[in-house]
Amino acid sequence: MGYMFPLSKSITKGQPFGSNPGGVNPSGGHTGEDYPCPVGTPVRAPGDGVIAYEGFPQTMNGSDNPWLLTKGGGLVAVLDCGDAEPTFIFGHLNQTVVDKGQRVRKGDIIGYTGNTGLWTTGPHLHFEVLLPGYWLYSSTYGRSNPSSVCDHYWEDLNKPLKANERMVGNAQVNQRAEPKIGAPIVRVIEPKTREVWEGFVRGEVVDAGGGNRSDLWLKDAQGYASVLFFDPTTVDGLPDLTPRTEALAPNERKAGASVVNQRKEPRLGAPVVREIPAGSKEVWEGFVEGDEVVGADGSRSKLWYKDSIGYASILFFDPVSTDGLPNLTPAPAPVVTPIPDPPAPEPAPEYPTLNGVDVSNHQAGINVRTLGAGFVGIKATEGVGWSDPALISTLASTRASGVPALFYHFARPVGPENSAQAEAESFLKVVLPLLAPGDLMALDWEAEHQENTAWALEWLERVEKATGRKPLIYMNASTANAHDWSSVKAAGYALWLAAYPSSATVEGFRVPGNPPSVPGWTVAIWQYASTGRLPGYGGNLDLNVFYGDLAAWHALAAPIEEPPAPEAGTAPEAPEIDEKALIMRFLEALVDDYLDGH
Repeated sequence: MGYMFPLSKSITKGQPFGSNPGGVNPSGGHTGEDYPCPVGTPVRAPGDGVIAYEGFPQTMNGSDNPWLLTKGGGLVAVLDCGDAEPTFIFGHLNQTVVDKGQRVRKGDIIGYTGNTGLWTTGPHLHFEVLLPGYWLYSSTYGRSNPSSVCDHYWEDLNKPLKANERMVGNAQVNQRAEPKIGAPIVRVIEPKTREVWEGFVRGEVVDAGGGNRSDLWLKDAQGYASVLFFDPTTVDGLPDLTPRTEALAPNERKAGASVVNQRKEPRLGAPVVREIPAGSKEVWEGFVEGDEVVGADGSRSKLWYKDSIGYASILFFDPVSTDGLPNLTPAPAPVVTPIPDPPAPEPAPEYPTLNGVDVSNHQAGINVRTLGAGFVGIKATEGVGWSDPALISTLASTRASGVPALFYHFARPVGPENSAQAEAESFLKVVLPLLAPGDLMALDWEAEHQENTAWALEWLERVEKATGRKPLIYMNASTANAHDWSSVKAAGYALWLAAYPSSATVEGFRVPGNPPSVPGWTVAIWQYASTGRLPGYGGNLDLNVFYGDLAAWHALAAPIEEPPAPEAGTAPEAPEIDEKALIMRFLEALVDDYLDGH
């Protein structure tokens, strides 16, 4: 739905927009719509916005205000719905119940109709709209037809909901591409709007606070939204559209959504012996190892299913697994190879560095003590109110390894509820109880609105003020070079740069030369690979290098200044006890004891 008419549906329109040109009207005719109605009829806000003006204009030519309001309109209110949204004007009011600068919601009463002003022949509401980019000196003084903007009434918002309808609550709702909290946002649904849904699916559990948790997501053609932010918060009357996994025998696999080429040998260039139809069930004798295949999602595998006809890569079937199938790879013939000369020692770096990794819940359960890292970046929080489920276990392993931690926050500056202040406070609430001497912090800047450098600066300054330590900011080279970061650079915040010279697997900590150019930045850490492999972990890892030794790290993590001493004669305020933090530290100690014993 768009904007609503300010009066009840029962009140009919009198003089329409554009009628009666000349006289008190400009050459383009009547500048709004008139609705005759009794004095005291409620006037409601057509949409969310801010009251930009409320009162009696003082001139006949409108020179005392930016909308050309005159004495002829009597008591007037102006509602500004945003830079890219309409501005609404309500004239001849008898009374207003709002003040200039007050924020109102769609449907809120802003005043009552009357018969004030010079240009009126009886009680009515004069209703005008200015669209974005209006020109005040047009033939209608920049006004447009309100009926081109408003398409429903207050009664429409309060009629009973259909079985497939849900009403949005008092805040905007992010609709996502998948039923997951971190999935891309495809649409922002405005408050107090009706939405029609095709059905529901089960997805990631959402915690809306106050004990409200659910894994149910409403679904339409555009995406998914958690039921917790709608009224009613049920799926009654909606079909369950959750995809069902078809049961397969241990030696069966189901082809994906596209035709699969089966080849004569487990090689990419081998002749195609059969085209396997999309979605078909296939029975396999076993699997072999062959050429590496890269899937459309970037996944890689050297394993190929085998039957009497030929071979097909496992990446194009469901499940992508060889469980229950025998390994039919022929044993290689023994090869006698000469013992190679030992490799020449690698030259020592020109300056000392520290190697490190950064992890999140995607590497849950990782034991960083086996990796040989000099520091560990740990995802702590994202947006507002979300903390990484693997934070405590990863931190415990990091503490046991005796290396410093780098806590980072994944920014989501997508709406008013995700202000820099709110996200900084959410991060500090989780991290402050865990922060130890030598630990660093960082802002992960890679999601929405990367051009909003002021948001990033405010977050960095708030965290620095609360901790006495300068956090880093993480981003790729194109973002670092594309926007105006002058205020962040001038404030001395160093860069954690993400730039991958190659997508190939990197075995061990091998820094590939120098990072790309980012003029004006001080690069403290370079994340040079996302496909790193290290002993003790079987998947890909992000590899990083810090430009300095451990002493340089501690110097960067050192508090900038001591907190001010309390004034004489005053006792310091007793700190608030954070029970959650105490429990987290207790669990951390238990994990430390367990790791030391194993």
